[in-house]
Amino acid sequence: MTAILVLENLQLDSVVVASRDAVMSIPAGGSNMGILEGEQLTVEELMYGVLVESANEACNVLAEYMCGDVDSFVIKMNEKAQQLGMQNTKFFKSARASFAGALQHGARFSNLSPLCDAERDVSRNGVYDAICN
Repeated sequence: MTAILVLENLQLDSVVVASRDAVMSIPAGGSNMGILEGEQLTVEELMYGVLVESANEACNVLAEYMCGDVDSFVIKMNEKAQQLGMQNTKFFKSARASFAGALQHGARFSNLSPLCDAERDVSRNGVYDAICN
């Protein structure tokens, strides 16, 4: 969902500065791409981190850039899920979360078909496919 929102709303050549919160809030052992506080990256570089590395801090950096903070971005994720017909899905983080951790936070899950349809729509601009291939 992070990739979908970013590709729908941000320019790939925009330069983003990684905040301390974005890079330091990742749990130990979480997937990351080694972004440093204050590092400047383009949205495209961060998208490679999201889609290829599953980089949690890249998700957070993009979330902060798009919405000001991760919590506001998660609200957008949940709004998009509802728009896609994912009535039983609730996101609570911008980054990838474990299934057990999600259940502890009361998350519910629904059929991923609407999410796959949305990813297919986003991939039509070629960027998603270029990064993932």
